[in-house]
Amino acid sequence: MSSPPRVSICMPTYNRAAFIRQTLETVLRQTYADFELIVSDDNSSDETHEVVCSFNDSRIRYYRNASNLRMPENLNGAIRRAVGEHIVVFHDHDLYEPTLIEEMVGVLDRNPGVGFVHTGLFWVNTETGKKTRIVGPWSEQTRGMQIFKELLRRWDCPICALTMVRRTCYDAIGLYDPQFGFISDVDMWMRLSMKYDVGYVATPLITCLEREKDHEFAKFNWHIPWNNVLIHEINLKRYCSQYLPSSQYYKYRFPIKKELFLIKIMLYLFYKRDAENIFQGIQVLQDKCNFLTYTSFTIMYWLNAKV
Repeated sequence: MSSPPRVSICMPTYNRAAFIRQTLETVLRQTYADFELIVSDDNSSDETHEVVCSFNDSRIRYYRNASNLRMPENLNGAIRRAVGEHIVVFHDHDLYEPTLIEEMVGVLDRNPGVGFVHTGLFWVNTETGKKTRIVGPWSEQTRGMQIFKELLRRWDCPICALTMVRRTCYDAIGLYDPQFGFISDVDMWMRLSMKYDVGYVATPLITCLEREKDHEFAKFNWHIPWNNVLIHEINLKRYCSQYLPSSQYYKYRFPIKKELFLIKIMLYLFYKRDAENIFQGIQVLQDKCNFLTYTSFTIMYWLNAKV
């Protein structure tokens, strides 16, 4: 019997027939050939199945869910089917440089203390064609706790979801938490960096294409910033309980940080005169923020409605 591939590429997809062909072409051109590609179709209603199955390559394993599982359960299903030593997540609409897998594997081979590795990337505005080069300040190996504290300090995430993780790390801490939906990867990087060092390839090896305007995650959704708050809160509790049992940071400082974050979003929506999303924020957050913040939201909505 042949040995299993060393790398498993997991690609969750849903209704991306218009994009996935060019994505698969860049995957199959990788200079590192010892991989399997697991395409997990979340019950698409378009021709995604036909496009994927038109490729005659034995490394592709296509699965179609009987029902729509959504993220991250669709991704978790792909990871559970993976057999590789290293597992990397690829999106179904992005483009990958030929040396991406080779360079990621190289980082893990050279640095046994690294649990996962990410890379620099290009971000492309599909309307204007503008290409932005995004490269972080990190070295090939960075202490995990340094990355963890950086993630706690900011509300955006500097780690692209397209990372390579050792299978043993997933075995140790578990898969993506469904309660956080689309941004469950932020929670994953926090959990991993509390236990392992983080690898990085500074060369931009991924071209991320901006999502199409009708994509469900291209629109503002209050559950995303609120899930971000929960991720920070839960992982800060984990950190304090393990490393700072006497810390008062969570008790006294995090609630203030949370409220300021929510008010900042509301002020942006007020500036944009987006009364609909301000009202939705009031509904979603009415039992999740303090009285002062909730009152501020209500005043902003009332003022917006009067304009």
